[in-house]
Amino acid sequence: MTDTTLNPATKIHDFILGSFRAEGQDVSITGSDDLLDLLDSLQLLRLIMELEAYYTIKVDNGDLTPENVGTIDKLAAYIDTRRSA
Repeated sequence: MTDTTLNPATKIHDFILGSFRAEGQDVSITGSDDLLDLLDSLQLLRLIMELEAYYTIKVDNGDLTPENVGTIDKLAAYIDTRRSA
């Protein structure tokens, strides 16, 4: 069973750093960094799929907007709303 108590912002941050940075690359990202500049479309899709599986939620295609997924903070807030729905 997966422990889904990890804060969504931390999960997103850790997933990005663990999946998309080159080995040895020192990357610093914050909650307000633009994910649409940081990730390409395939990387963003992989991130969304990881969050859906981890938190057992469904992200609707119509919700994939800059207002919902534009930054780590916005995506984390969206994930929190989906978890409580």
